[in-house]
Amino acid sequence: MDADELLAVFPAVPSSVPTARRWACQQLILRGVDDSTAQAAALLVSELATNAVLHTRSARFTVCLDAADDIEIGVLDHD
Repeated sequence: MDADELLAVFPAVPSSVPTARRWACQQLILRGVDDSTAQAAALLVSELATNAVLHTRSARFTVCLDAADDIEIGVLDHD
């Protein structure tokens, strides 16, 4: 993991989706990403997190953000 990569683990329950979305948006804004881009990235996080919650038997999911040059987003389930 490099200095620009951020990770957060959330329980795989529906109420974690908005929490993950807010976390992603806040982290990107803290790193200088403009608000509209951070909001768009957070929307992608919520879509991917929803898939992890609804379509796996995992107890948790991890959100990975990398804002070094471009924004890279990953949501990993543990199933």
